[in-house]
Amino acid sequence: MWDKKIPHFTYPNLVRIISKSDVVWFGKTHLLFPKIIFEIESTTDFRNSLLKMYQLLSFNSRFILVAPENKYGLFQNRMAQEPFNGEKDRFQFRSFEKTAQLYFSAVNHYQLRSQFLDLEA
Repeated sequence: MWDKKIPHFTYPNLVRIISKSDVVWFGKTHLLFPKIIFEIESTTDFRNSLLKMYQLLSFNSRFILVAPENKYGLFQNRMAQEPFNGEKDRFQFRSFEKTAQLYFSAVNHYQLRSQFLDLEA
């Protein structure tokens, strides 16, 4: 079961910001800090998501924006603007298509692994 509760690992205002993120992956250590923060962008111009992520730069997190491939130029344009241009290496773009490819390859891997190790019996 998926739990939307975000661990209280820092100040309440930052936990609120992170809780509004689309997907958050936390590290595997006993210190639950966000490792990767994802925002899904299908209709907007990245600005609100980038501003939200920008407020979280103090964490050693990666920020990934997932959107249609045809929005990559817009993403690059936003990253060239202040205040994001000084932190370009912290933000990444991933297309819906590549994200779906990764998902289906993981499903395929899981199925092959189960068959190979005879876990389905």
